[in-house]
Amino acid sequence: MNLKDKILAGQRVNFEEALTLYDMDLFDLGFLADTIRKNRHGKKTYFNINRHINPTNVCADVCKFCAYSATRKNPNQYTMSHEQILEIVKDIDSRGAKEVHIVSAHNPNTGLEWYLDIFKKIKTAYPHLHIKALTAAEVDFLSREYGKSYDEVLDLMVENGVDSMPGGGAEIFDEKVRDYICKGKVT
Repeated sequence: MNLKDKILAGQRVNFEEALTLYDMDLFDLGFLADTIRKNRHGKKTYFNINRHINPTNVCADVCKFCAYSATRKNPNQYTMSHEQILEIVKDIDSRGAKEVHIVSAHNPNTGLEWYLDIFKKIKTAYPHLHIKALTAAEVDFLSREYGKSYDEVLDLMVENGVDSMPGGGAEIFDEKVRDYICKGKVT
C-alpha cells in the first residue's frame, strides 16, 4: 500500500513516512489533507472558539513594524496581573470557549516563572481548556534571558499546562530585511 492510500485509509504513519509528508509538494499535501477532511466530515466545517490574551505590551525588542510594543510607538504600557488574566479566562469559559491563546511581548520584567505560574493557574482551574501559548520568538527570548535551552523552556511550558504553541514571530525569511526591520529578534 502506498503512503497516500495508507493515509486515506486512516492508518498511522511511521517516522520515515512522516518525513516524506514533510518533503511533499505543498499543493499535493493540501489536496491530500482536503481529501481526508471530505472523507471524514463531508462538507462540514468546524471552528474553534478561543480568546487571545496579550498579557503585556512591554517589549525588550524594537521591531520597526510593530504597532503593539509599548517601547516603540505606544506610550501606554501595561502588564496584566494573574487575577486579571484569570477573570478573562473565567469569562470565556462561561461562554463556551475551548482554547485560550496567550502571546505577548518580550517583557524582561515579567519572567519565565510569571508565565509558568499563569499557565498552571489556568490549567488547574480550567483543565478542559486548551492552552496555546508563546510564539517561538518568545521561547527564544525566555531561553536567552534565563540561560535555558529551548527544550528546557518547552518542557517547563508543557509541565505547567501548555498544550500547543502558535505560529508567528519568524515570518520574515529574508535575513537582510529581517535584520533591518527587527534586528536582534530570533531568526
